[in-house]
Amino acid sequence: MLRFKSEQKRHVIRGVHVGGQPGDLPCVLCGSIFYEGHTIVEDAERGVFDRQRAEHVINRQRVLSDETGIPCMVVVYARTSMAMERYIAFVSEVDECPIVLDSTEASVRAHAATFVSEVGLADACVYNSINIGITPEEREALARSDVEAAIVLAFNPRNTSLDGRLAVLEHGDGLIDTGLLEMAAQCGITKPLVDPSATALGEHSGVVLGMTMVVKARYGLPCGSGIHNVVSSWGWLRERRKRHPEAYVACDAATIALQIAACGDFVLYGPVEYAEYAFPCAAMCEVMMAETSEHTRPIRGHPATRVV
Repeated sequence: MLRFKSEQKRHVIRGVHVGGQPGDLPCVLCGSIFYEGHTIVEDAERGVFDRQRAEHVINRQRVLSDETGIPCMVVVYARTSMAMERYIAFVSEVDECPIVLDSTEASVRAHAATFVSEVGLADACVYNSINIGITPEEREALARSDVEAAIVLAFNPRNTSLDGRLAVLEHGDGLIDTGLLEMAAQCGITKPLVDPSATALGEHSGVVLGMTMVVKARYGLPCGSGIHNVVSSWGWLRERRKRHPEAYVACDAATIALQIAACGDFVLYGPVEYAEYAFPCAAMCEVMMAETSEHTRPIRGHPATRVV
């Protein structure tokens, strides 16, 4: 089995360990809640939602995490700052897992970093994300905040090859004034989680897997992705899903397996409702990863001790 010669960094975020040599630590699964179109959301602007259903899906992810030994995070998506505050407060009450702060609005992400610092939850959160489109407002908010962990998204619209994605990490490739890793450090991020950025099939989608191993070999940093996006953006499968929904589930689970087999440390697996198949799939993969070499040292509570 692959063992990296470089020292592999392990980040601890609200008690969840991310990183390390393949097979030693299980991959972390991150399920999204309050996302666009999520039926539990009643008013996305004000952050009004069905609390009973929201608690159920979060608890279900927790149960599956405890049963399988696969650690978890909750990805909180919000359209507005008001909604973000309400969602964070709710999720932090329901579960003690790390919270990934996510929004398509830069101002909402910046506000989230400030808010979690004010309420004492900064060390429980992961900022999503530091990328080439990050605004001065976000950089300033992060630098002032107590947030230590962030996803560093290595998306390069000009060059989606492996070299292009590494270039934005290391020196910005002319798209930004510095490399994303250095930028993260300037923002006070001491626990970077590298995401090679999942692109659609036919657009160098496989680079996300190869780059996972390169990032771990070159920098020793935890690396993973939202590889679920490869499936959700696949037009051919989207049409087929209408007649054969099981085909979508099979392909979605396969992406989780692929990311783990490529030594991934975390996977943003999409809607939290997908936990029912995401966690068993990840548990099986992690047991197989741990059994590929006598040199692996699975931690206590690893899936190898839970599901076998």
